[in-house]
Amino acid sequence: MPKYTFTFIGLALLFSLTQTTFSQWRVIHQEETRCGAKKVRCDLNGVFFSDKEHGWIIGDRGILLLTNDGGQTWEKVDTHITGSFNDIYFHNRKDGLLLASAARVFQTDDGGHTWRLIFQAPAQAGRSKDAPELYSLA
Repeated sequence: MPKYTFTFIGLALLFSLTQTTFSQWRVIHQEETRCGAKKVRCDLNGVFFSDKEHGWIIGDRGILLLTNDGGQTWEKVDTHITGSFNDIYFHNRKDGLLLASAARVFQTDDGGHTWRLIFQAPAQAGRSKDAPELYSLA
């Protein structure tokens, strides 16, 4: 059998598996608004559920959405925090941490409705624009 036949069979199998996998997902929420004053699209950077009902989605330009019904409905939260959000983690339904741009860590004890700054990594001396960036917490 020619070598191209095996390649074609492999690609066809990979395509069919990919289509089967994608067909199992369904959209339950899609952000309709653009973020920021410039009306640009923003990325969503993280999602965390503390249990099957309570979850949060974070993204660029301060996007924070929360759900209390397993993702059927989402509430947009105005955090009054500038910048983008890189990661989010909750110990339980109420107590959580939010990692924001410029290496800032925020804490909440009310399920994500209000946040307070608890840590900010300092920039290198003489290089205020080069603050470290943190992307993940656990």
